[in-house]
Amino acid sequence: MGSKGRGPTHFLRFLSSIYNRAVFAGFLLGLFTFGGAEVSRAQTGGELIIFSDLHGTKSTAKTEKRTGQIRLQVSGFETITKVAVNKVPQKMAEPSSFVDFVVPFEITGEQTHFLIEVQTAQGKVQKDFTLVFAKKVEPKKLGSGFQGVVILAGETTDNLTATKVKKNKVKAKKTVLTLVPSYRYNEAFKFSGVFLREKYSKAKNDPFGIVYSQLKVDYELKFDWANLKFELGANDIKTQLKGLSGKTQIEKDGFFGVAVSLGQWDFKAKYTKIKQPVPKVATYHGSGGNLTGSLATKMKFGPLVQTYTAESQKIDALGKYQDRSSNQLRVNSNYDLTKQFQLQLKLSAKKTTYAILDPLKSVAEASTMSSGSLGLSYRFMPTLIFTATGKAQKQTSNVTAKVYSSNHANLSAMMIF
Repeated sequence: MGSKGRGPTHFLRFLSSIYNRAVFAGFLLGLFTFGGAEVSRAQTGGELIIFSDLHGTKSTAKTEKRTGQIRLQVSGFETITKVAVNKVPQKMAEPSSFVDFVVPFEITGEQTHFLIEVQTAQGKVQKDFTLVFAKKVEPKKLGSGFQGVVILAGETTDNLTATKVKKNKVKAKKTVLTLVPSYRYNEAFKFSGVFLREKYSKAKNDPFGIVYSQLKVDYELKFDWANLKFELGANDIKTQLKGLSGKTQIEKDGFFGVAVSLGQWDFKAKYTKIKQPVPKVATYHGSGGNLTGSLATKMKFGPLVQTYTAESQKIDALGKYQDRSSNQLRVNSNYDLTKQFQLQLKLSAKKTTYAILDPLKSVAEASTMSSGSLGLSYRFMPTLIFTATGKAQKQTSNVTAKVYSSNHANLSAMMIF
């Protein structure tokens, strides 16, 4: 009766033993076939394989993590009775020919060691694993060292003069060339510039053409919890392109800014000191300042990336009648249709309020500009992108002369080198 009671148990143990040996044999064959397994031999001739998920069959491996877990497996034809890691015994439900367990690790210096000791009925086997901390090396991004961006665009508008009166609307075409060179001196310092030149197809529209130049230096500090960036630079704005420069000076600016990135949140603050040619109107002093603050966040939903930005400005530019403030909301959405095609939707609303009533306007101006654009870009190659964009603008105001709408179409090619 007693032997019958033990029969099923012995039979299950027998099946388990056969299964474990089969698994070990297959594992052993695979290791010998695909990568040079190291088999540890017990003192009396038994064989064991001690395997790490981070090491494979090698004794040394690298990790980019300071803390984590390492999974260890011990297999053999003999029954394993005891396993210890760095002299710490590991829990075993019962003796077995296959043991699988997880051990936590922490690398405080350059590396850490694991001494695996396995006891079987035939003897004792040891194996030493070394885990080396290797700081993650970021791939070199386009822009490390010298980088240049060239954008060539053609644009049309149906209301160049921004007027509400249909018969006074002027259709115009222009070519826009933008150069954005930059040089990263090291991880902290970056020097950059922006040079934009507009040229209209008809000479009579040249006064509307912008000639914009900017030089800037950035200083960036990176912390585990945030990135901090300071910027210092100058702008020069003219009109009527002549050669590489413009004929009429509009303003010269000097600016200082700071930006803080916390996870998906970006905060920016910038002060611009504006100096403009003194106009003939005595009440306009020709200098002032522009204080801007913005808060932005980026969200990703699969192939869709959306950026939400709230921006506020306080402007003292041309004297008491031009003092104003503005608040703006922007939503930019980029949707990757394929690896090469991207759909771009941009929406914005900006409300501008003037502080003092201007006698020429009869009221203190309050205007709202709404705009929306839809674009499709095609990445012909990693450094060449073509984009087609359509844009509509509409401004409402309590000043009749400031009410208008306009439509724009743009084709551009951007090359990165």
